Amino acid sequence: HDFVQGWSGDDALSVVANASGQSVRIPGNLRAHGVAVHPSPRRRVIIGWRSPVSGVFRIAGAVQHAHPECGNGVSWALEVRRGAARQSLAVGTAQGSRELRLGPFEGVGLTAGDVVAVVVAPRDGNHACDLTAVDLEVGDGARRWNLAEEVSPSILAGNPHPDALGHPAVWHFFSEADHGAGLGTVLPAGSLLAEWQSTADPARRRDVAARLQRLLGNGPAG
Repeated sequence: HDFVQGWSGDDALSVVANASGQSVRIPGNLRAHGVAVHPSPRRRVIIGWRSPVSGVFRIAGAVQHAHPECGNGVSWALEVRRGAARQSLAVGTAQGSRELRLGPFEGVGLTAGDVVAVVVAPRDGNHACDLTAVDLEVGDGARRWNLAEEVSPSILAGNPHPDALGHPAVWHFFSEADHGAGLGTVLPAGSLLAEWQSTADPARRRDVAARLQRLLGNGPAG
């Protein structure tokens, strides 16, 4: 299909997009104006949105096993990556045709250069039938970035890919080694460290920092 294009590596590692208004089988189901990924047996595939501005954001997404007739599904994670630190917003597995909605996560503080990443890994090292549909939308109230809308018509425009607002190098398609140890991250969802790092409100940051100090000094309550 001429309207299905993307980036690929060894062992079916790929990010693909459908520029047309009709769903196609490639194999697996690539929906109209959709974006999908496929990990390899040893590598996770990642779509990252690199924030071009600093601010407070709403993050939402979805993952769906797009080849549900076979395979054991995939492991997935939604993360915020700030330099070497990784904050987990959500993790799980996807198997079968049910779409899994991610978020929305409100009030996430980001600095320009931080990355919101959807990570898809082979479940138990089995990458058979692992095509996975991915959606990601990030907004700050005044602006909105949408993966399918911005990437599906022109995925080969570049990697990294510009956004619709004229910022270069916003959408990134890449991979990393999968060590079979799950998709856990340094800062788990709901932790005080994750809350401290993601909030942009100075008063709230001071409150969380005080709670962290008490926790470190006294240990967990109860």
